[in-house]
Amino acid sequence: RPLPKVLNNFTIHGLWPKNFPNIEPNCTSKEQFNITKLQRLRDDLDKLWPSLKDYSKPVSFWKHEFDKHGKCVNEDPLMKDQYDYFKFGIDLMKNLHLLENLEKNGIAPNASAQYETTKLQDVMKKVYGHNATVQCASKKGQKGVQRLEEVWLCLNPKHNFTDCPPIGHCSDNFTFPTFTQVDCNSSK
Repeated sequence: RPLPKVLNNFTIHGLWPKNFPNIEPNCTSKEQFNITKLQRLRDDLDKLWPSLKDYSKPVSFWKHEFDKHGKCVNEDPLMKDQYDYFKFGIDLMKNLHLLENLEKNGIAPNASAQYETTKLQDVMKKVYGHNATVQCASKKGQKGVQRLEEVWLCLNPKHNFTDCPPIGHCSDNFTFPTFTQVDCNSSK
């Protein structure tokens, strides 16, 4: 199923505290997810942090993200609860201007264009000052050029950009379809 037309830009998949390469911190917060605490953020959550698997029912996705990753907020002196966790992710996303920055540097959604993965990595380093992780995927049953799926930016505990580990995978070239052309169920 294609993405809803309202989703015409990058979105947040998650805000994950990690000690790379793959060590999750042992979060100790007992706070339970409560959607009523997020009502003031709801419009932004729907647009910037949607569930791409079931756009019409995002609450279970937000609960999963908070239960798995957001419970570390009590270890961050700049956040105290789930509202702060989601607000931080939203504010970060609003200030990244990721699509705008890619377009300014010659990487724009276009169904027929192919881009070099090294160019994307160079643009991310130029714009944000640090290496990003990029993740691509092939359509089910197809080999060859992959499409851009995710761009990860990493932050240190003081919320400043830092280099991400080179754990993503993209072929040498990738496509970057317009957001309305993306089918969330077509990845491998």
